[in-house]
Amino acid sequence: MGLVQQIVKKGSTEQQIIEGLGSPNMVTNNSSGETSWIYDAVSTTIESSGSSSSASILGGVGNSNALLGGGVGAAAASSKVRRTQRTLTVIIKIKDGIVVSYATRATKF
Repeated sequence: MGLVQQIVKKGSTEQQIIEGLGSPNMVTNNSSGETSWIYDAVSTTIESSGSSSSASILGGVGNSNALLGGGVGAAAASSKVRRTQRTLTVIIKIKDGIVVSYATRATKF
């Protein structure tokens, strides 16, 4: 979320967004000439008996650590396992190559 807040601002250019977040997962156009870029990220963390590991699935963003901070690993076997999943969706509206608005939605469960 911090990276998104640093890069995505009203007035940012398409190029700045691509350099910071990579290519979007989805691109749509509306009748008023705006383009919407959508980025989705999912991160799962598994904790087991004091050890933890995480895995990220991040479509459209070049660096898997960019939005949610992930990596890939395996937790040690244990009778107590805790799994946390986080999601982040970023919707950026662009007109004439410039960001006109954006919205984010983050969940944790």
